[in-house]
Amino acid sequence: MKFINYLLQYTFIFLFTYVVLFQFGPSLIKKGIKKENIDYLPVNIQQISLDYLNQSTTSYLALDIILNNQPYRLVFQANQNNHRGILDFFYENNYLQPGSIKYKLSTKDLPIAIFKDDLPKDIRASMILGESGVLEGLIINDKFVIGEKTGVITKVLAIVFGVISMIVVSILLLITLLILLKNLDIYKETGKIPDLPNSIDESIKGWKIILTKKKKL
Repeated sequence: MKFINYLLQYTFIFLFTYVVLFQFGPSLIKKGIKKENIDYLPVNIQQISLDYLNQSTTSYLALDIILNNQPYRLVFQANQNNHRGILDFFYENNYLQPGSIKYKLSTKDLPIAIFKDDLPKDIRASMILGESGVLEGLIINDKFVIGEKTGVITKVLAIVFGVISMIVVSILLLITLLILLKNLDIYKETGKIPDLPNSIDESIKGWKIILTKKKKL
């Protein structure tokens, strides 16, 4: 039974370490250092409409847009902030009047449908398409109404968090390996598998082993 517990625990630790060291951490760092090379494609807006995705619930909103004769649909959760950019556009152009709570929509507010002739004549619009042709961003008069531009702070935080997560996991892996080697020595001497310590005790013992070896050096 102890052997199975050891196998399960250390398998989980090694898998977790692999994911953080070779996938999660590097992906954050890559996101932070990646230079944005975004193509802003000029578009003509034929229609923008907003309604509840399902008339039986107000939990989800469906945004339907026709750009350059191509329809796109985006779905948002009503209690999240992903759709605030398009709501701001509606408010600023008086297509929608704020209620007692600005971003709190009610059934009397929807549906909203705006067509090309309803838009200002001097409107400028461009879009950002993802690799699969999904609409990732819509910019109207130099302002993001869908999506957002990645800021410098976000990039720096991504790099810092990615590096820190990789360092922390590397230290935990080192501690785990030291504890495992120590337990193997105990098994060779006594023929018994030591009990698995809890995570806190294991970390403390690991640090003690590291510090002891440093003193000897």
